[in-house]
Amino acid sequence: MFDELLPYNLIDYDKIIFNKKLDKGNLIVYKGIYNNNDIAIKEYIVEEDNEFDYNLINELFIGTKIKSERLMKILGYSINNDKSKVYLLMEYINSSSLWNLINDEKYTVNIKYEYRLSDNKIVNSFIYDNKKGDVWNYIMKNDFKQSIVISLLKAIKSMYENKIIHGDLKTHNLAINIKDEDKYIKIIDYGSCYYNEDDIYIEEVIGTDGYYAPEQENNLLNHKSDIYSVGIIIIEIYVGNIWYDGDTFNECRNEVLKSLRMIKKENIKLEKLLRKCIDLDHKKRPSIHKLYDMFISI
Repeated sequence: MFDELLPYNLIDYDKIIFNKKLDKGNLIVYKGIYNNNDIAIKEYIVEEDNEFDYNLINELFIGTKIKSERLMKILGYSINNDKSKVYLLMEYINSSSLWNLINDEKYTVNIKYEYRLSDNKIVNSFIYDNKKGDVWNYIMKNDFKQSIVISLLKAIKSMYENKIIHGDLKTHNLAINIKDEDKYIKIIDYGSCYYNEDDIYIEEVIGTDGYYAPEQENNLLNHKSDIYSVGIIIIEIYVGNIWYDGDTFNECRNEVLKSLRMIKKENIKLEKLLRKCIDLDHKKRPSIHKLYDMFISI
């Protein structure tokens, strides 16, 4: 499998400096230094038969072609001295994920619903509770939410113009990059991406529960599948963390529709637009360019 790495830029392992761990999820990601520049380094374990996660090849294939400032660039790969690990060397993004921003304590209100008597009638009320209950993002200002969405849509436009279908868009895979006085979203993680503009027939469901489009369960992936995920992300930006108990597509969708009803109370035009984004029929969803124009207009 090492032969499949040959088309890409091999970086001398001894010229890389490894620093702190940035992520300890399924794959460890380090902050490091190469050529006096900060980089991010994703670690892949090599099995006894010299096999490793094929997502590495996919990330190299997609990420080394990228030129847009709104998409994370891949520098190349490196192999340690005993060939037990392969490292993906990536552009370092100097801030956290959109998920972390949305769930920052300064924006989040924890709400515990309760029923109480008022004038001999049972009414639905709520109290703030720091330990349990539904969590909705009511505190972030609307103009800030709008600026995040615009940055998100610009990043998706860049992705589409680079002929990339992502397949696993979610707030964890969107990083907040800071450059001088500007903050903007960068798309990361190309393990599930395809370099294509047309329908793609996939062998198994890719994506994350709650974010992936219904046609992905039927082995179909296309640009409009990413639009479904973008719709979910925008809902998440406006209401905060929306995932609680959903394990199936329908359960997750019910939680999304619950959040949409909350948006409808504040902005009916936005709610209608988001319903178009998450239409069960992918052909009825807007393209990214149309979505961008429609969002700006409201």
